[in-house]
Amino acid sequence: MVQVEQKKSDDCFSACLASILELSLDDVPNFAVDHEDWLGALTAWLAPMNLGAVFIEFNEGLQTPSGYAVLTAKSPRGNFDHAVVCHDGEIAWDPSPNRKQGVLEWKYWTLLTVLDPMKPVKITAADFVRDNVRIMHLPVYEGKGL
Repeated sequence: MVQVEQKKSDDCFSACLASILELSLDDVPNFAVDHEDWLGALTAWLAPMNLGAVFIEFNEGLQTPSGYAVLTAKSPRGNFDHAVVCHDGEIAWDPSPNRKQGVLEWKYWTLLTVLDPMKPVKITAADFVRDNVRIMHLPVYEGKGL
């Protein structure tokens, strides 16, 4: 995980994904505003990497996820949600420049999952093309899971 700070008030979820996947924020779509069907866009963006997303409503009675996950919670800065990176159920990184304010009521987890466990997870420069230009500065990872 690398600490990627959000650039706009609405790209915290994308910054969390960039942090977990060790990508530049510029290489992750802003699902909050760039797509009417943000869930479909997220699914389509993750699929070439052999990844999917699972959403689990926060409940104090449930065991927290192991490893890295995105936590969506109520923001202390207004009437909107904010996303942070968690590791083993603890906040590991808040992409907000105002991170000292933290988050309020926890709402749900976003877990990245492997779509086909028989195929490797591939996060490589070859997977990312924008405007017909191959982006070559991304980390290369190939493994059986995150």
